This record gives sequence, C-alpha cells and structure tokens, in this order.
Amino acid sequence: MDNKKEEYRLKKQAYKREKKRHVTLWKRLCLAFLSVSILLTLLSGAAWTFDHITAKVTGDQLWTLTREDPQAVYYHPLYESADQRQEAEAALRQQSAEESLVLLQNAQNVLPLAADTVLRLEGGTAALQEALQQVGFRISEESQNVIAVVNADTKQSYLTPLVELRNAGNLQMLILLVAEEADPGLWRQLQADGVLYIPVWEDGLIAKTLAGHLNPTGSLAAAVALEETQDAQSAYIAAVIGGEEVTYEQKVCYPLGKGLHYTSFFYGAPKVTEEKESVTVTVDVTNAGAVSGKEILQLYVVDPQGELTLAGFAKTDTLEPGATETVAVTVITEELEAGIYCFVVAADAYAAANHYLASLGHTPEDTGNPAMVIPWTYPGRAQNDAIVNSLQVRNAAPVMGAKNGLKLMDLQGVSFDDPRWQQLLDQLRFLDMVSLVADGGLYLPAISSVNAPGCGIDSGKGGEALSLTVPATTWNCDLAYQQGKLVGDWYLEHQVYLVGQENEDADHIDACVIQAMQTGKAKGMAECGIVAANMSENAPSFGSWEGELSRMSICQDLNYLPAAISLLQKEADVDALWALRDACHRNLYALVNSAAMNHMGADTKVAAKSPLVVMALMILCVVCWCFVGIFAALWSKGKTAWKNTQEYLDFKQLRKGF
Repeated sequence: MDNKKEEYRLKKQAYKREKKRHVTLWKRLCLAFLSVSILLTLLSGAAWTFDHITAKVTGDQLWTLTREDPQAVYYHPLYESADQRQEAEAALRQQSAEESLVLLQNAQNVLPLAADTVLRLEGGTAALQEALQQVGFRISEESQNVIAVVNADTKQSYLTPLVELRNAGNLQMLILLVAEEADPGLWRQLQADGVLYIPVWEDGLIAKTLAGHLNPTGSLAAAVALEETQDAQSAYIAAVIGGEEVTYEQKVCYPLGKGLHYTSFFYGAPKVTEEKESVTVTVDVTNAGAVSGKEILQLYVVDPQGELTLAGFAKTDTLEPGATETVAVTVITEELEAGIYCFVVAADAYAAANHYLASLGHTPEDTGNPAMVIPWTYPGRAQNDAIVNSLQVRNAAPVMGAKNGLKLMDLQGVSFDDPRWQQLLDQLRFLDMVSLVADGGLYLPAISSVNAPGCGIDSGKGGEALSLTVPATTWNCDLAYQQGKLVGDWYLEHQVYLVGQENEDADHIDACVIQAMQTGKAKGMAECGIVAANMSENAPSFGSWEGELSRMSICQDLNYLPAAISLLQKEADVDALWALRDACHRNLYALVNSAAMNHMGADTKVAAKSPLVVMALMILCVVCWCFVGIFAALWSKGKTAWKNTQEYLDFKQLRKGF
C-alpha cells in the first residue's frame, strides 16, 4: 500500500511539472493581460466619453485646423502692454470708488464740513484720522462733532454711549461712515445728521467727500429694508390705495436708488418715443445747485397688476451749475403682456411710488409729482406671419445633415435672426447637436459639418483681471463697459474666448441694475472678441437687456436623451430636437462672434480629434487585447501538448485505478 502511495505521489509531481512547463506560464500571462485589458478598456471608454474633461486636464485640444490664415485676425488686444492695461485699471478703480459713495442722509445740509471743523473720530483707524487731518480737519477727543464708523464688526455696545450722548443733547453733530457689510439695524437708531455709505473703503476718498472736495454721485442698488420684503414700494402703494395709515419708512430704512448730492437737480417733463419692440423716455436734467455733480435718472414702471419696479436708468456726465443734459432711457418691451402701464421718472423708488400715487389722486406726505408719470398702453406683441410659419414648422422634426455648403465663417457679423442661420443649422447631424450641448460647460467642440472651430469655456473665476469690480452703487454702465474691456483684453491675451460670469452678489442688487451693469461689461468684453456667456439669467422681464448680446448665453448640459431614445425607436421627439437645435443656434452664434474665429480664413478646414491621452489609451488597449489573444492561443496549444505527454497519460491512468 505504501508503494502505491509513493508511486501516486511521484507520478502526480511529474504531472504537475509537465503542466507547469506547458501551461502555467501562458495561463498566468493571459489572465494578467486580460485584467489589464479590461481595466484599460473601461479607462479608455471613460476618457473617450468624457474627452472634454480629459482634454481640459491634459491641456490638449479636441480639434485641428488646417490651412490657417495668419492674416485673418478679427480681434486685437486693446492695450499695447501689460503696464498700459494696469494704468487703465488703476484709473478705473479710482473712478469706481469715487462714484460708488452714497450720501444717504444730510440733515440741514450738514455736509460738506467746513475745513477747520474740529472732529472726534469714533471707531476709525489711524489712517482715517490722518486722511481727515490732511484735508484740514482737526481731531480732538473733546469735540461734540462725532464721526463714527459702522462696519461689520460694530456692536450695539459700541453705539450705546453715542445714543446716550445724543439723547442728552451732548452731541452737536453726528456723521456715520457705513461700510458695505454693516448691519442696517444700526444705521438709523442714532438719528445721525449725515450718513455716508461706502462700498469701497478708501480713507482719502472719505476725507475728501466730507470736506466737499468730492461730490458723492452713487445710489443704493437695493433697498435697505427693516423687515423681510421682496417689493417694499409696491406694498407701500397698495397700503396707501387701500386706505391704510402707513409710511414708507415703516417698511424701509432707505429705498432703492437713494442717493443725495451736495447739489440739486431739476427734471424737465419726460417724453416717450415708441418703437417696434422698445420704448425710450427722454428727460432734460439740469444742475440747479452751486457745485458740479452727476445725477442718476431712474425710470420706474407700474405694470397692469400695480407692481412698481425699476425698468432702466442712465447717469449723466458731470454737469456744471446751470448746465442741462438730455438723458434717454430705453427699455425693451417684447416680453411684456398686453395692458396699461405707467412710466415714472424719479430719483429713487420711494419718490416713484409717491409720484404714481399722486397721479391717482393720493398725496401721501405731499411729495408726489404727477407730471413725472406717463401712462402707456401696450397692445401686446403681434403674431406676424413669420411667427405663425415658424410655429407650424416646429410641428415636424428639424432637418438634420443637409448639404447646404455653408460654413460658420459665412455668418460672421450676421444677426441672430438672419434666415441663413436656419440653413446652417440644417447641416448639423444629431450627434453634432448633442456634442454642442453635452460637454459640461468646458468646451464648445469643433463641428466639421459647419466648419466650426472648437473653443474652451472658462468658469469666469480665474485670472488677475477679474479682481477688478465696479460696485453697482455707481449706477454707471460706462464704468462696467471699461471694466469689460480690461477683462476682455486679459482673456484675449490668455486665449480664452468664452467666459461664464458669476453673479456673487446678485441677490443683494436690484435685477435691473445688475443686468444693466453686466450688459455694459459684456459690451466691453465683446470688443475684444470675448463672449460673456450666461448673462441673461435672472433678468427682469421689463429691462434694457440688449438684443444681440442677449443671444450669446451658452446652453450646455441640455437633456438630449429623450430625443436620442425617440430616434432609436424610429420616432421623433419634436420638442427635444428643437430644444437641441435652439441651444446649438446660441452656441454657434456666440462662437462666431468670439475671438475663437481668429485665423479662420476662407480655406481653413476644421477637423475634430481625440486627445492624445485617449488615443494612447486606445492603442495600448488594443495591444493588450492582442497579447491576450496570443497568450490564450499559447495557453490552448500548451494545454494540448501537456495532455499528450506520457506523464499526463500515466497519472490519469493511475488515478483511475487508485
């Protein structure tokens, strides 16, 4: 029995030895390469599917251009050097800071202060004290003329002594310097003689303003409310019309558009001019005071539901005493519903509400002027034959893959509504449309069917030029335009042509103000061939959003799956397909109006390509699968050879009889 066991052990060892010699190596190599091949297949598939992210990470491009035209440069840098741009930026920062100052209160014209006024500074820094002294003020701890700083760190305990002094009659004058993030609840409780709101804190500018060397020209870009309210002026109007005994100050500390000056302005009778899809209101603004200054003409509108909102505004140039400027404010009407509206010209939302109430026969606080109110009837947008035909066409799926012979270059400078756009869009295939809207906000891919170059989309967060901001309290769209030129020039230098804008503080700014400031910035960027995408989000329905610029909102991540599924089922999801096409229209319109078209000549050809990393992964994947096949064949061949060895046959025979 022991001899049989020993014989079995020896023959089994020989059996395994032959298996290892003929089979094991190829088996292990085949399984190892199979694992690597599966992993590479998944990795290359993901890299190919999300090639836009791959290209972004690796710095590669998804397209190539042949026969580029070096002479075809449609957008050039606006500044000859970085130093020149920095000088322009410094000047813009200074002017923005100056025009952002808002004088909210000036009882008995206490401001500006006489040059030799003795002041006591509460809560201010040594730098502010030095700036006050440089313009001629004297500082003394015994003075009853107090300048108090109110900022985000200011607490009730800091103000309590001032309240007590004020109530005891031991303060002759109190001026509040309010920083941007200060708690509005602290603004009013002192009943200060003067309140200066300062979005951009610069000690020198503050001192010059207090001394009268600088006339504040800013206005609040949002109401400072005492309670949570979305529409204080409309609630105030409704309360007065309803017979309630209510004052505006019960709801709002300071209204939208509030901004006093060291001079006064007189408004002439407003005039209205209607055009096809817009209304223009013109007013003569005269400086009726003794010092030069700028005025912000604000145009409000009361809709058929009685809601009063800001519709548009314009800021005058610097007007010398006695000078007059005709100011025009144009608003777009194409999105309005039919009904009776009222345009109201006013210095702020509170004045607008009182003007409107006066026109209805209500005279709260006797401050309203019905001459500033113009009734206007809008019949609604006519549905012309072109619109009817367009609606009829959209009952069927759009044309795809047509051979119309157009290139994107052919539509450079062509308006958004030009019929040739529809011919160009007809050339897009379904996968072209999907690519144009499915790249996650990183790229507009190259589309060879319309010879469109690809272009990266920046988030709008990076870059030194983006540190420059123009406060909304300036209400100066020209400053925003200058900002756009500086930012656009920086992007052009860094070859970024499509930029998504971030509205960080939009919740604290009136929609009309932020929209108009963004439009000004977008115009400046457009001069450099930089498209500020996603500009029209949260825009008011009645505003001055400018036509062609509003068409450049990049549409990404649209849900195209319903259309894809319907096409696979040989059906047509008409709405989904037209939504894709409309998104492509906007994206291509933005692209053709950007500096991405630089070096695109009449003979330039565009071809899409995969990133090098994707190609390398795919090649490596194919190579690995080839090795899998080779090792599998060697494994199979070795297995056959092993089964024909004497050791294999002897062990099999022995195991049967054991």
